[in-house]
Amino acid sequence: MKTLSFLVLFFTAAGSAHAVQLYTLDFGGSFPYPEAAGSFEFDSSTDQFVNFNVSWNGAVFDSMSMTQEINDYSSAHFSCPGASGTGELEILEILTQPQLCEYNAWAAYSEGFGGGTELFGFQLYLGGLDGVEVIDNEVVLQGSTSPSVGANGGVTAFDIAPEPAPLPLCLVGGALLACKRRKSAANYKASSTSCQ
Repeated sequence: MKTLSFLVLFFTAAGSAHAVQLYTLDFGGSFPYPEAAGSFEFDSSTDQFVNFNVSWNGAVFDSMSMTQEINDYSSAHFSCPGASGTGELEILEILTQPQLCEYNAWAAYSEGFGGGTELFGFQLYLGGLDGVEVIDNEVVLQGSTSPSVGANGGVTAFDIAPEPAPLPLCLVGGALLACKRRKSAANYKASSTSCQ
């Protein structure tokens, strides 16, 4: 029984130790212009942002560039009185708890250059639109005919609960099943000898 308890604890801990956590970005603000959509991952084993993704008004911004930008800005300490982390952990704390630093803001725009060429831009600020700009990304799209528009508002990040890892759950289930069968076999043997 001690071995089974150890296996259950070991594999349960292994299944719940997710180094990379997925977050979704909730953009509020200016409408009826298109809403932004986005997500990122945070790797707690390296304290780094991973795969920072944003799309707005038909444009998908450069994930690699934005991820690099937000990790580069983490070297500066932000003056948010409620935040307790430093570096990337502080940015994550501020994104998930915007009340710590006034509020977080986003801004996006598109400008048509004629001939079907359009420039799209996206910025992310900590501490409001006058705060610290941690992302400033632009992308040029060909064949786009959208009118020049802009939007901005507040942004908050919410973590998405990871699903349990399947291998540890299967191993724990197998160990419990084997234990139950062993116990059933022992009970059957004991009951058949007691009847004689």
